[in-house]
Amino acid sequence: MSRFVLAVLAGGLLLSGAARADNKANIEAAKVAIATLEKTKDAKEKAAAIAKLGQVAAAGQYDAVKPGIPKVVEGLDDKDAGVRAAAVMAVGQIGPEDSEPVVKKLAELLKDKDDKVKDNAVKALGSFGEKAEPAMKALREAKKDNGDPKSKFSKDVDAAMKTISPKKPKP
Repeated sequence: MSRFVLAVLAGGLLLSGAARADNKANIEAAKVAIATLEKTKDAKEKAAAIAKLGQVAAAGQYDAVKPGIPKVVEGLDDKDAGVRAAAVMAVGQIGPEDSEPVVKKLAELLKDKDDKVKDNAVKALGSFGEKAEPAMKALREAKKDNGDPKSKFSKDVDAAMKTISPKKPKP
């Protein structure tokens, strides 16, 4: 074999080992985050644990996160805006299988008093794609209520709506 082929194979093996180590670390991080959510009442700890679950899911470790999804969804109703914002972002990263109730809740959170919660709700709805179709009316209302069609929020709403309901080319 040529040295080049051997170098490529060796590099691939190293990357494969690194990926397995990352996966192991993510699985462990998810376990710790879930345990934290089971016991803590501290808003900052909850928000951090929920955010970690979202990151682990976004890294492709959905199975590791799955046991914590009910706690993440509970975070959507938390009295602390930081926890709500983290939960909104995490559900967008996790994409729960039963998206209908989550989409409904995200649409409600477009009226939240906290701007970060609203911003994250827009992004999360966009990440659900066509499953978020029931939230289109709420997105249009949120954009209208914002009042500035050129603001970042309005542009994010537009981007989410395009993802949710892309225009189909005419035949």
